[in-house]
Amino acid sequence: MAEIEILLPTVQRESAGEQLTPRPESLDGLTVAFLSNNKPNVDYLFEVIEEELRARYPSVKTRRYAKQLASGPAPGELLDKIAAECSAAIVGVGD
Repeated sequence: MAEIEILLPTVQRESAGEQLTPRPESLDGLTVAFLSNNKPNVDYLFEVIEEELRARYPSVKTRRYAKQLASGPAPGELLDKIAAECSAAIVGVGD
């Protein structure tokens, strides 16, 4: 009988000492970035999320940003701009 080897395609990531930034207690008064990959339907997705955010946090502000290429990472300059102008970010992929 042939032997079957089963592989689990996951890896246990070891922490490099990085920590997540604490989440704000509320989004009221904060500016939230929407970073689009410019694929179809991402604008619709962001509209729905933005509407819900405004219903829950009436004084939330939003800003829209977009990557030039859907297939690549956002340029560091764009990420720096978002970090300087916003308190939180929502990154969306639409298809």
